[in-house]
Amino acid sequence: MPRRPARRPVVARLAAALSAASFALLLVCAGGASPAAAGERAASEALDAAAAPPAVAALGAARADADDFVFDSFDAVYELSLDDEGRSVMVVTETLVAVFPDFDQNRGIRRAIPLGYDGHPVDLVVESVTDASGAPRPYETETDEDDEFLLVTSRADDFVHGEQTYVFRYRMHNVTHVPDDAAIDELYWDVNGTGWAQPFGVVRSELRLSGELTEAMTSDMACYRGWSGSTDPCDAMTSEEVDGEAVVVAEAAAIGPYENLSFAVAFEPGTVVPRDDAFWSSPAAVGSGVAAAIAAVMAAVALGLRLGRWRNHPGRGTIIAQYEPQAGVSAFVAAELVGSMSKGVTATVLERAVAGELRVVETAPRRYAVQFTGGGPAGDEHARAVVEALFGSPPQPGAMREMKSSDTALGKRLLAIRQRVSSGVVAAGLRRSPDVGLRIWLAVGAGLAAVASFVLGVVALAAVMGGGWPALCFIVAVLAALLAVGLVVWVRPFTERGRELRDHLEGLRVYIRLAEADRIRVLQSPTGALRVDTSDPGQVLKLNERLLPYAVLFGFERDWSRELAVLYEQLGTQPGWYSGSSGFNAAYFAAGVASFSSSSNSSWSGSSASSSSSGSGGGGSSGGGGGGGGGGGV
Repeated sequence: MPRRPARRPVVARLAAALSAASFALLLVCAGGASPAAAGERAASEALDAAAAPPAVAALGAARADADDFVFDSFDAVYELSLDDEGRSVMVVTETLVAVFPDFDQNRGIRRAIPLGYDGHPVDLVVESVTDASGAPRPYETETDEDDEFLLVTSRADDFVHGEQTYVFRYRMHNVTHVPDDAAIDELYWDVNGTGWAQPFGVVRSELRLSGELTEAMTSDMACYRGWSGSTDPCDAMTSEEVDGEAVVVAEAAAIGPYENLSFAVAFEPGTVVPRDDAFWSSPAAVGSGVAAAIAAVMAAVALGLRLGRWRNHPGRGTIIAQYEPQAGVSAFVAAELVGSMSKGVTATVLERAVAGELRVVETAPRRYAVQFTGGGPAGDEHARAVVEALFGSPPQPGAMREMKSSDTALGKRLLAIRQRVSSGVVAAGLRRSPDVGLRIWLAVGAGLAAVASFVLGVVALAAVMGGGWPALCFIVAVLAALLAVGLVVWVRPFTERGRELRDHLEGLRVYIRLAEADRIRVLQSPTGALRVDTSDPGQVLKLNERLLPYAVLFGFERDWSRELAVLYEQLGTQPGWYSGSSGFNAAYFAAGVASFSSSSNSSWSGSSASSSSSGSGGGGSSGGGGGGGGGGGV
């Protein structure tokens, strides 16, 4: 049991009595309340008059009237020693004597104890909560929302009245520090803390030092009282030696709401071994680094395989401009080969529209629908699948499909088509799926290593171990895992036939990007001149219309629609596959096709579900040390 002062100092008792009487008289004069009632609420009115904020915001969740009581005393005993490694260990015994009102208001109190000091955790362990006789009191613990305080609540089943004693006993580690402005080791501690809405008749601290700390203690010590930042000295501070161990006592009377008692005691430099927060001292930090290294190795292996055994067929190495799509290759397959699967539906719709089977209808500015006309030649299997997904099977002429991003059912059907196309290019021999088992092993291994590195890194950071290295480790691990997964999950190298088709599509990209004069030269080349008469705008228009879906795949739809617009104006016609709200306008047509492309892509691809100054030399202040915290009633 901690030592309690035998009697409160006479001056302190007189000051507390005069303070309570003054508030009571003020209330009587102001509101006509009885002196007894005014006396009961004197501390609460004193709190309302003070504008200081509480240090522990989490306690504000309690009922306001639950804090309307006072503390007769706060008596703390600190037993400071060194562990086998020379680091500081402190056992704290706090005895709080609360005075509750006679009516039913309170069931107990709550103590908020800081979980850290000077930027690191103190490994707080609550050992017991008892009454004055040592009988256990019920209690529960939880951390606040910011994980800064441990809230220890002792709550009785029934209401408590009058004087009640609560004894909190807990253990902490690494509670000393080396201040920036002095070459010493120091214990700089806040006793009750600035987070109490109640006044204290007296706050007293008793520091008991072990033998080795007693020998290392210097003559520098100081204590402070008042609001956080106050430099007012406490009422008394004494030091004596009992059986070879130093006992330092600090005391202050009439501590008001949100006021605190702090003390600081200095030791010779090097007395206390500081907390070892080095990277190699933390198994969690080291584990995070090892896991990150494993993830990085797997990413390196995946990269080596991707550049070697899993590389694409080299092809012929030369891209020749092409003005016609490859026969027998659907727009959807072309989208897969050029890596634009998200635009596969749009390209297919435009392909079928240009062929006469569908019509794009502008229903409102930047809003579109697709109409099934039933004209033109039948499309390939992927085109038929898209048409049936839009209009049902069999589709009826005149049927309309509004483009709505919330159409989940349509999104699922289109997603299924995309999946069939992806698997179909492998079955058709355009791509290959190498070393499936090895790819799974690399992806799973890298993913598990990244998860382990992240979890262990967070544990190390929470314990303030390793500085910023654990964070760097798990960032590297996550990036390495993403690289490994990206390299092995989606690797489907081109076969010789697949690379040939890809090169042909790249030739289309080159042609579409050429200037008009350069495209004419291509069309008049030995291979082009046999088929295309560049003097016939109608023939050139038909060719360019056929390339519109591929311009969409390559992201050139706006520029290509302008090319078409010029040809429509030359011929005095309008596109039969597009219906706008007004007569044909080149700029409007260009913007319309471009916005149709972006609108349909978002609609159809997105709807598929899915401390540190010293205080012992006299330059400190109240609230400037570790410990403290606050509390309140429950």
